[in-house]
Amino acid sequence: MVEPTVGRIVHYWPSADDINRDGMAALDLDQPFAAIVVRVVGFNIVNLVIADHVGNLRSRQNVGMHRADDPRPAQGSGFWEWPSIKPTAVAA
Repeated sequence: MVEPTVGRIVHYWPSADDINRDGMAALDLDQPFAAIVVRVVGFNIVNLVIADHVGNLRSRQNVGMHRADDPRPAQGSGFWEWPSIKPTAVAA
């Protein structure tokens, strides 16, 4: 499994509090926010700078990772995950 490192781009899935209380702009709840790892705190726990869907920046500390085979975290907590890699056509 790939470990997070400072500078890596990840996806951040916001909590309801992120949107309702903190005013993060979520234009499409089926799309995550872009985020950058700014500190690795522990095993799969990171601090992030997050860009919402209109480019506003916020920070979050001690954000846990979600793996595809795990259940999603409780509604009250945002989480990060690695972006999926989509295959691209190779030019001939």
